[in-house]
Amino acid sequence: MSSSLFHSLHARVSARHRVAYLSAFKPTPAYALARNVHTNANTISFQHGSKLLIFCKGFPRQQNPRRSCAHISGLARDVAVLNNESDLAPLRMAIKNIAVGKNGAKPMPEEITPAVEAVLQRIDVEMAAGGVVQEALILKAAMLGSLFMKVEIHEHERPLLARCAGAGKQATTQGRTRGTNTCSAADVIAAAAPSVAPGSRLHETIVKLLGYEYLSGEETEELFDVLFASDACKLAQALVLPVMRVRHESSQELAAMARSLMKTALPQFSQASSPLPKGPPVAHLAEPFDGISRSVMVTPLLAAHLQTKWGMRVVTHMGSSSGPKYGPNTKDLVNVLGPSDAPRLNSNAELTGTPTFGYYADQESISPVMRDWQGPRR
Repeated sequence: MSSSLFHSLHARVSARHRVAYLSAFKPTPAYALARNVHTNANTISFQHGSKLLIFCKGFPRQQNPRRSCAHISGLARDVAVLNNESDLAPLRMAIKNIAVGKNGAKPMPEEITPAVEAVLQRIDVEMAAGGVVQEALILKAAMLGSLFMKVEIHEHERPLLARCAGAGKQATTQGRTRGTNTCSAADVIAAAAPSVAPGSRLHETIVKLLGYEYLSGEETEELFDVLFASDACKLAQALVLPVMRVRHESSQELAAMARSLMKTALPQFSQASSPLPKGPPVAHLAEPFDGISRSVMVTPLLAAHLQTKWGMRVVTHMGSSSGPKYGPNTKDLVNVLGPSDAPRLNSNAELTGTPTFGYYADQESISPVMRDWQGPRR
């Protein structure tokens, strides 16, 4: 965007709006002083030696949030009082590291391997006793799928996959393996999502994905019709999503996912049952996710520009995990601006005017499926 356009867009926003805009995006201090353990809805902080470690939704941060935590394995030993969030932090840390870089090219930090192994062992024990929580199983599935798909399996990562070896011995199709002291694709499915029956269409498709194969549009749409269903296997969802993320989806697969997702829209947002009112063309906007952590959010201003300059109706999509990647997002801004300046769209039938900053559609209101997938996506 040119500087002149940026300033002309900002000129359209009143001083009152700018105050609300800036207050909505003022970073919240994350570094509270802690001696032992302090928790709230979003963070868990520990005073560990001379370092203050803070878990934000499971991701440990020091002074630089991009640095990995080299003390997580020691943390698990040294802190006596652990809740579920911190118990599972090693798995969250592993997933976030595995999924970094092209095709998961970066190694999982070797220093967290003992803690990850300990959590996996504990999950297996609790699962055998019938007491494991669903979130732990979901994280286990996501971690194993991500690890199996990495371009290179490093020596310290092999034992984590070797734990799965033999789990898929009843499978009719084993799929590829990742070398000595690892496991097969069928082993990963059996360990991560044991309810996916060997020989089933779903099993065969996941084996294909774990084999680094790309699906046709028809195969992808069929797969996500199953995964988006209300009775879908949550562990199959947790396994497939990071597998495709690490491998990277093809354009054909992404288009097929979108077709499948559109089928889950509530009737008031379906073009078939609730056609758009006649009027100017509708432009759809969404805040970018990656690459804008240092940029001011201008999406509402772009919406205003498209409406005033080009006479369009504009809908900006938002959600709990939509962009930007760090900090408050569009949904937080809309909550501050209020319905008069940023009206939420409750159905297609409401697209009858051009509010100053356009309409705002909450993905979670359009489709309950998108709400349910927020957790696995994170």
